[in-house]
Amino acid sequence: MGEGQFQLVVVRHGQTEANKTGILQGHLDGDLSELGREQARLVGERLKSWQFDLGIVSSLRRAVATAGAVVDQSSSLKDVVQWETVKERNFGDFEGRPHHDLRVVEETIPVSEKSTWGPPNGETGVQFRKRVEIFLQDLCLEVQKLSQDCPTILLVTHSGFIRQLNLIFVDSFHCSMPEGNAEFSTYLGSRLGWSPNTGVSSYTVHTAPAGVVRVECKLSGCGKHLAVEQEDGDHSPL
Repeated sequence: MGEGQFQLVVVRHGQTEANKTGILQGHLDGDLSELGREQARLVGERLKSWQFDLGIVSSLRRAVATAGAVVDQSSSLKDVVQWETVKERNFGDFEGRPHHDLRVVEETIPVSEKSTWGPPNGETGVQFRKRVEIFLQDLCLEVQKLSQDCPTILLVTHSGFIRQLNLIFVDSFHCSMPEGNAEFSTYLGSRLGWSPNTGVSSYTVHTAPAGVVRVECKLSGCGKHLAVEQEDGDHSPL
């Protein structure tokens, strides 16, 4: 790949029933709630005139349904491709349990061990980060195949994946985040640094022959398309 750039637009899936009840999903394959379907319609309305050259989506149903609502209204995107690498983190034995259960255990783990710890039968933090890094490598190769000088890519995925993507952009590619980079100095940060359901993030990704070299964030978890601002909306890695 030569020097160049592309636009990356990232959307979190709409609300699920598990989001409503505080259940950790990870790789569990739940459906959108009634509100989640409306959120998906609204983000599709927001993005309908945006020019997309490629659409990528997690294979989990909540993401596929959200991407479908975008495609249904899009003036440029006729379909999306499913990539396993953009699924949520695998939380193993904690999936299907209250999110609080995982937090209680994580709080007992020393800071120096948090990245190498993982839930039983799930991914460690290191494994999850590596998967997101592989996605970026694969994405650069895919962009290379496109004929546009500066293509725009749509990615519909999950809050944990978006959080890890932002951490990599800040740590490795000199990205300044609208929330302030202090928000991304730790894995969890605060609610501010987690995308709400159907939040839209937008980046300019600069590349060189070796891959990504620099990233600029224009939007981070923006939910202005939602009909009602939800103070109790879900921003957590579910």
